[in-house]
Amino acid sequence: MLALSACQTSSANKQALYEGPLQQQGTVSVGEGSLSDGIATYRLSDLQPGHRPADNTTEGGLWYVTDKAERRVRTAGNRITDPALNAYVERVACDLAREFCGDIRVYIVRVPAFNASMAPNGMMQIWSGFLLRAENEAQLAAVVSHEIGHYLRRHSLERFEDIRAKSNAAAVFGILTAGIGFGFVGSLAQIAIYGEAFAFSRDQEREADGYGLLLMSEAGYDPREYAVIWDKLIREFDATLDEDEKGSSRHGGFFATHPQPEERQAVLRDLGAKLAATRDDWVVGRASYLEQILPHRTGFLEDELKVQHYDAILARLDMMLAQAGEPNPAELHFFRGEAYRLRREDGDREKAAEAYETALSAAGTAPTETYRSLGLVYGALGEDARATHAFRRYLEARPDASDAGLIREMMKGLPSRPDVTS
Repeated sequence: MLALSACQTSSANKQALYEGPLQQQGTVSVGEGSLSDGIATYRLSDLQPGHRPADNTTEGGLWYVTDKAERRVRTAGNRITDPALNAYVERVACDLAREFCGDIRVYIVRVPAFNASMAPNGMMQIWSGFLLRAENEAQLAAVVSHEIGHYLRRHSLERFEDIRAKSNAAAVFGILTAGIGFGFVGSLAQIAIYGEAFAFSRDQEREADGYGLLLMSEAGYDPREYAVIWDKLIREFDATLDEDEKGSSRHGGFFATHPQPEERQAVLRDLGAKLAATRDDWVVGRASYLEQILPHRTGFLEDELKVQHYDAILARLDMMLAQAGEPNPAELHFFRGEAYRLRREDGDREKAAEAYETALSAAGTAPTETYRSLGLVYGALGEDARATHAFRRYLEARPDASDAGLIREMMKGLPSRPDVTS
């Protein structure tokens, strides 16, 4: 029932969905002619700050579900509670939401995947995997404003009513009466919050992109950054595919309920450039963003390794290293080494050793574990002297490490050869 596909939308109407919020606000002239009938529904006069639906309505039921879910999120063990990071992200959200600031509550959750979500009651979740992939405050603003667009347009309610209209009435009734109180609380809570089967439609995503561009540009953020983060997400995804898979594989999974990447890239680049031409004092905010993210970045990268999508991790690290002003390339080279060491394909040990050596000579501070990992790789390559040297450097730096005894035992097993000093 919940795997319904959206109706096909014409190219003109697709463009209108992206452009509509910008045209309605008069931010910039982005297209020719008037919007198509049934598409120009961008006015928000029916949604006022402090809005709370009546309990006996469908929307009130959705809010009841998500209020319960929000209480669980608030105390979840993987919620990131760092006051500085939360205050920073909440400030960005408030700058974007403006008079609706008090209706949006942001929760940062430690999950190693690119995602942010908006519940109908104003609960926004931002996953650490997104924070790792964003490069500046403008890119953070792009995704946050997109989610605010979903809230302002009440897309969750619209999507649920669309499903109810197209589905078997008895099945929908089963969902509505599955729980207690206002009805649909059980499995629908997960659908509404996490969007795995109850995801927004592609047209809703297009409209939210339009609001994202509108809200971020009105707050002074460079609208060209909206397309940049999407471009890099595509590059990371493509790194996991064979060359002949790249086109077809983008039509499932994450992209199944989003506009196709080629369409989205072209539209966001075009609209971002047109918006950017209206002024020359846009905010990008790389330094302010890094100041908040760097204290958490090591942990975020460790989480990514646990997912074991090594090709994607390597692509992401290469993009991070290519960024101007990267404050700690040594750390990123260490994680490149870890990805190669754990992937274990032909030639990866040599690539790992090279990455670790680069980490030790690069700007910034390489983790002490670089020496341990280097010792493991050199030992596997049969370079016993280099392995012994690396292990000794590790023990000198961390004599009380929990694995110090194990490392000493490993060193005893290495053949006795002259040590090296480099």
